[in-house]
Amino acid sequence: MANQNKQVYYKSGILKYNDAAGKVLFTLPPDVVILDTKVYVDTAFDDTGTDLVDVGTAGDPDKFANDVDVGATGEATVTRLAHGPQANTRQFDVTGTFTGSNSDAAAGKAFIGMLYATAFLH
Repeated sequence: MANQNKQVYYKSGILKYNDAAGKVLFTLPPDVVILDTKVYVDTAFDDTGTDLVDVGTAGDPDKFANDVDVGATGEATVTRLAHGPQANTRQFDVTGTFTGSNSDAAAGKAFIGMLYATAFLH
């Protein structure tokens, strides 16, 4: 019989303007279902060009969200990518990467969160 104990959780991390090399935001357990990804900009990123954030994994840095505009405060628009069941037999890290097109940002802070459910694949 399949596991009927399905739980919904939310994890979040902070990404700053100097996290251009990528940063581990949080770790998810194996075999989760990604329901939603949220980006809330607390301090607007201030590169003189575009200010974009990707959310993904070490092997696929924009797996869950690509080119989210973080140039203004408030909730950013996220186009959901690769949501749904994640067939990982081990826990995995969710990463965030900021890219300023001119690499001259001096400010910026965003909270990145993910809503997910467990025990769907067992």
